[in-house]
Amino acid sequence: MDKKGRLFGKISIVDLLVILLVLVVAGGTIYRFTADSTRFDDGDVTINYTIRVEGVRAFTVYYYHAGLRVYERMSNQFIGNIEDFRVVPHYQIHSLEDGSMVREYFPDTHVNIYIDITSPGRQTPYGYFAQGTFEVAANSITNIRTRYVQVEGTIHSVSAN
Repeated sequence: MDKKGRLFGKISIVDLLVILLVLVVAGGTIYRFTADSTRFDDGDVTINYTIRVEGVRAFTVYYYHAGLRVYERMSNQFIGNIEDFRVVPHYQIHSLEDGSMVREYFPDTHVNIYIDITSPGRQTPYGYFAQGTFEVAANSITNIRTRYVQVEGTIHSVSAN
């Protein structure tokens, strides 16, 4: 290093650090935007999970059918296909003025739907991930959409094969 802080009399250490920083940032950016985030390693699983949707209007049942693709509403990420669904009556519990509780059914207007979804995914020590990136955890709330409807539901159960 000479008196002006140049290495070998040609390039300064500051210039060298700036060039190195630019190369690291460029390499990180290239890796981030070209890495295949949906690529799965060996040991991938098929994730089967059920989403419980409560209190939807009864006519929306006609918008669900086997084979329909399901997406996470905010990211628009594909998270599986509907394999089956079940419809059960919807009820709410109300408290009366005297403090007693009453279960009120809505047999003709509202229903609960259990949607069975299958997706290729990954099982890690941290949980299940549909399509490798969408976390599927029991009792978590998720917003999903299909071609016809979008709803908020709770992941009721999760299993993998």
